[in-house]
Amino acid sequence: MGRLASPWQLIRLAVRAADNDDASRIAATPYAIAVTITLGDIERRVGELKDDLKGGRKPVGHLVAQMHS
Repeated sequence: MGRLASPWQLIRLAVRAADNDDASRIAATPYAIAVTITLGDIERRVGELKDDLKGGRKPVGHLVAQMHS
């Protein structure tokens, strides 16, 4: 994960390894746990962004940039 430019690339690797974007096929690959961790991280970041926006705060620049990449 540390070698990838963006953590979401793990999901692309998992889809490619499964030859399909079906969740059950991805779950059967060695990437399954990495996808779970990555999706959890994405959910956490989205939550942080929502909290910032609801609280009237400007989103942290690096958070938005990381999610966009």
